[in-house]
Amino acid sequence: MQFDVEYEIERQEHELEVQRESYDSMPKILFKYKAISSINDLSRACDILQNNRIYMPTYQELNDPLEGLNSKLLCIDENTREELRKKWQILALSTDGLIPSLWAYYAGNYTGICIGFRTHTTFDDAKKVQYVTKQESISWDVGLSLPDDLLKKSKDWASEKEWRIIRQTVSLKKCSDCSKFFTFKPEDILCVFIGYKIDPIIVRTIQSIMAEKTKLFCVHPDNERYCLYAEDINTHMTYYDMNQLYTALEP
Repeated sequence: MQFDVEYEIERQEHELEVQRESYDSMPKILFKYKAISSINDLSRACDILQNNRIYMPTYQELNDPLEGLNSKLLCIDENTREELRKKWQILALSTDGLIPSLWAYYAGNYTGICIGFRTHTTFDDAKKVQYVTKQESISWDVGLSLPDDLLKKSKDWASEKEWRIIRQTVSLKKCSDCSKFFTFKPEDILCVFIGYKIDPIIVRTIQSIMAEKTKLFCVHPDNERYCLYAEDINTHMTYYDMNQLYTALEP
């Protein structure tokens, strides 16, 4: 019993330390890439901008078959871990809105959008994903190890610069949709990036529902510099990295 109490205290202290480190290193903006390849995609993107909520998939809906497997189990079978993983939802975000592979893969090859959210407010629970080369730990209790495992991914995904908000699935009888979404405040949306191949009709739709203070940028490739840049739709100022963008968005 004494051992259990000491273990629990140590675990809680470790979680607090991880939270402090994540908060101290948290970027000023976190980005969500969205494809707009169909009417349903456009509807979901508009839902984010109008209703201030983002769909939170369960681990089963993610595209990495190694999700939540960082710990090597000692006393629990894999079927048990599978059932426990079903109870978790993950909101994946990135620290960078100018990553070519993410624009190609998650934003419809530059025909979609990327939404930038203010951090240190509603997004305080976001934690940095660690990229590893192998299973790093041994677990006696998958229930305790799963939250940590869901914040670790193979180094093959490192280019995504991912931060995550994770939570256990909650069933809300009065609002069946509430448990599916992460909600935020209208002012948390700082900017919207649109891909340079996006349909002009979609641009007008996005502009019509954006908050007045939200800035709109178009992402283009710079062939000479061999990178992407964001151009302010109104001022035509160009920004090549996140630090430049932070400066542009400061009040």
